[in-house]
Amino acid sequence: MFFTKRLYIALGAVVCVFVFAFVYPWLYLVGLLAFWLLVLLVMTDILLLFANKNGIITKRQAAHQKLSNGDENDLFISIQNNYSFGVHAEIIDEIPEQFQFRKFNIKKQLESGEGQKIKYTLRPVSRGEFHFGDTIVLVSTVFGLAKRKFVFDTKQMLPSYPSFLKLRQYELIAI
Repeated sequence: MFFTKRLYIALGAVVCVFVFAFVYPWLYLVGLLAFWLLVLLVMTDILLLFANKNGIITKRQAAHQKLSNGDENDLFISIQNNYSFGVHAEIIDEIPEQFQFRKFNIKKQLESGEGQKIKYTLRPVSRGEFHFGDTIVLVSTVFGLAKRKFVFDTKQMLPSYPSFLKLRQYELIAI
């Protein structure tokens, strides 16, 4: 579980109200009310996120069982929201180190029960084995005060062969 920037900003605002309460004593009750309201919202957010064990389901699929060297290769991430409410999802796919992507994440809004298939492309520039890691999904509710982390074991190895996609094009031209 992670707390978001929104929570820290709200907490900072409550602290500011308490600081100003030294000058204006009537603000103490406002600060106290805001603090307990914030605690109630955080607890509600946490309960909503952790009430469903399988709130999000994700898997990765490749268009082919191998990568074509030098070509754009399509990969797909399927994500399903099993919560009874809409969520904000941040999908982090652990891409092989050969691609040199440091921050590969996709942000999506998913409605209740909605599933999406997200497409992205990778272009390998060398031959060999490409080892993909886990798929991580960070989920938050409408309040956005806490996030839940889902880690899916989607490890797979895809070999990269010389450009077989271009080879097919020239095969058709030759015929």
